[in-house]
Amino acid sequence: LKMHLLENLRVYRKVFVDSDDLSDLNNLFSHVRSEVDDLVVLCSREVLLRPWCVGEIATCFLNNVPVVKVILSDFVPPDAAAIEAYREMNSMFMLAEYGISTKMIQDAIGWFGTNPLL
Repeated sequence: LKMHLLENLRVYRKVFVDSDDLSDLNNLFSHVRSEVDDLVVLCSREVLLRPWCVGEIATCFLNNVPVVKVILSDFVPPDAAAIEAYREMNSMFMLAEYGISTKMIQDAIGWFGTNPLL
């Protein structure tokens, strides 16, 4: 995807894939907050269960960074019950270390559903 975007003449900004540099995860949310113009999320079945992906989405929500979703065939959009379940999802608790509370996660995932599709 990154190579395709870089070859596209309509893409004139830097393309950053979060997996390009996972050596310093402490800077990931800061990078999303200050250096990302638009976050493109590849929506797979597991994406909203991955703390770092959810943290990136929450960071965008909290900092008014636009998000565009690319929906893959196995993606299941979160409903109200799924959003409520984040309250009990132990894997997400580690995001509190980065200032992202469970309430912020729930609000961000609700907001995520309203973002445009690509």
